[in-house]
Amino acid sequence: MWSDTCGRVGKLFSLTVPLMLVAGGPVVDFSEQVWVNSKLQAIADGAALAGAREISMSKSDPAHIQKIVLDYVNARKQDTGSMAPLDVQANVAPGSSGVTVVISKEWNSSFSHIFGINKSSARALATAHVVGNTKVCALSLMDNEDMPGVQLADSAKLSATDCGVYSNSKSANSVLAAQSAKLEAHLICAAGGTSKGLTAGLSPVPMTDCKQVRDPLAHRAAPAVGRCMEVDMVVGKSTVLFPGTYCGGLTIKQNAWVGLQPGVYVMKDGPLLVEDEAELSGQNVSFHLDGENAVFDFSKGTKINLSAPQAGPLAGLLFYETPAGRVEEERNPVQSSLLAVLNIQSSQKHRGRQADRLHRISSSGARKLVGTFYLPNSSLQIDAEGPVADKSAYTAIVVRNLKLLKGPHLVLNTNYGATNVPVPRLIAGGDIRLSR
Repeated sequence: MWSDTCGRVGKLFSLTVPLMLVAGGPVVDFSEQVWVNSKLQAIADGAALAGAREISMSKSDPAHIQKIVLDYVNARKQDTGSMAPLDVQANVAPGSSGVTVVISKEWNSSFSHIFGINKSSARALATAHVVGNTKVCALSLMDNEDMPGVQLADSAKLSATDCGVYSNSKSANSVLAAQSAKLEAHLICAAGGTSKGLTAGLSPVPMTDCKQVRDPLAHRAAPAVGRCMEVDMVVGKSTVLFPGTYCGGLTIKQNAWVGLQPGVYVMKDGPLLVEDEAELSGQNVSFHLDGENAVFDFSKGTKINLSAPQAGPLAGLLFYETPAGRVEEERNPVQSSLLAVLNIQSSQKHRGRQADRLHRISSSGARKLVGTFYLPNSSLQIDAEGPVADKSAYTAIVVRNLKLLKGPHLVLNTNYGATNVPVPRLIAGGDIRLSR
């Protein structure tokens, strides 16, 4: 009796399972299709935005924009589940006014093949439009309420007469010029405020409570870091160096002249130091600063002559710091922002702690620096006794915190037509709008 009942149940189950698969299989396939569609749409949206932000490079050609889109998609294709390839189309609108991205995927159906439907497919489309392109020469990304984003003291001067200087700091002294320091720009815009007694050196009078400017280069993917080509390299005589990964950093000293062949120089877990009366020169070069201690320091008696690449993964970027998270400044609730700027101490050349990341230009011979400094985690301190970057066609700075001390004159030109180095226009006041 028991075995007979089990037999009938087994037969019934064997008959109903195929029916359940026939009835429910397409539902499973449909659910998978909806899921893949949502993933593709998220990737298409992000890729279109990445491409549109890259259009802010004034001389970026469509092929370069398309590569940015493809790199973005390839880095996230595993999010769509199966290993079936993605078909990606990226089209740049006339006049570089936007980017349209279409992503499609086709894969073998899990159950629908029972009905003769062997393939499932999904498709996503996104368009990002570029609206506005205000030029920005200097942008501080510091976003806390305790420290200034842009600080000048000791008769320092910053000239950016054809572009804007922006500070995301919400400090009461978001932009600060003390001790006869002067900042002259087309526009000064502070997310925080400025003290009445500390605006005499600021021209024009800063706009306060500005909307914080988004990091215009956050979408740039960090280039791959290759195997060590050199380890703890020290150069004391004239030579020519080649692109590659310099593990432990690179030190150039004495009166050595060092010429750089075009390409990307990776400083891995160590600093780029130019000391004594050494000279560093290179065209179409970029420095990728990756890992702990990857900072640069150009000493007082040195000469620096550098121009960023015209093409490639770091086109337009003279210095690129891997954006490995924001670095928090040490906060002292007793010390005011003014005392902070007046008591800034010179850092040691070898800086181990993340909170101490400081790049430094003390050289009065750093007159030609064509390209963009992208240092989102760190402070850039300029304490040269003379002009800096004044012979450059253009120089742009995107940094966590900018400090000018001891009398330098930082000149941020915007003679974009005088160079073939692409220029990040650093969108501020404009926007990028997404549509589907």
